[in-house]
Parts: sequence; C-alpha cells; structure tokens
Amino acid sequence: MDKYKELKTKHRNLFNKYYRVMNYQIMDVEIDALYDLIILGVKSKDSLTRKHQLNAERILGLHCH
Repeated sequence: MDKYKELKTKHRNLFNKYYRVMNYQIMDVEIDALYDLIILGVKSKDSLTRKHQLNAERILGLHCH
C-alpha cells in the first residue's frame, strides 16, 4: 500500500485534519512527512521533509518519539 492510501485509510482523522488546514492541497513531501510522523513515529533526516514534519506536528498536536 502506498503512503497516501495508508494515511488516508488507516489514519483518516489525522490526515483529514491536516488536509483541511492545508486548504485541501498536499504535496508529496508533506505525505512523506506525515507518513514518517504518524506511521513510523520518526524524525525525517531530510531537511525539507523535516520542515513539513514540524508543521504537521504543530497542526496535529503530535510529537515524534
């Protein structure tokens, strides 16, 4: 299952909350950030993904392990 489908089906509430805040526009790098944050629970090593991950943490009220 790809990252987008897994987020959308298994973590619908969190994904939809982030999606609404982002005005129903989401980029691939944001999907990577959400996947790392929600599914894997890790901080990304890529600086661009990490930037979006920090934004997602703020919006969703989550923190990585």
